[in-house]
Amino acid sequence: MTVYDYRCPAHGDFEQRFPMGEAPAAARCGTCGGKASRVYGPTAVLSHDPLATKLLALQQSSAESPSVVTRSRTAAGRRAPTQDPRWRQLPRP
Repeated sequence: MTVYDYRCPAHGDFEQRFPMGEAPAAARCGTCGGKASRVYGPTAVLSHDPLATKLLALQQSSAESPSVVTRSRTAAGRRAPTQDPRWRQLPRP
């Protein structure tokens, strides 16, 4: 069943369900029983942010086939030096 929009001149818009392609051009208003004409509007089109779409695709591809890491970013397990000078002021463990 598909939802179709109708407009009653006295009571405004309302929705009714009919099988797809079988909706009449006019329907009876549920409030007053008067003739309501079918309203045609834009289809519900979703637009996505291109960056969000790219990130979702990347997330899905990594779930199916994650990349394999052969070595760490630093040699011999040492921590990489940070570029932020504020970290140098912290006490060492």
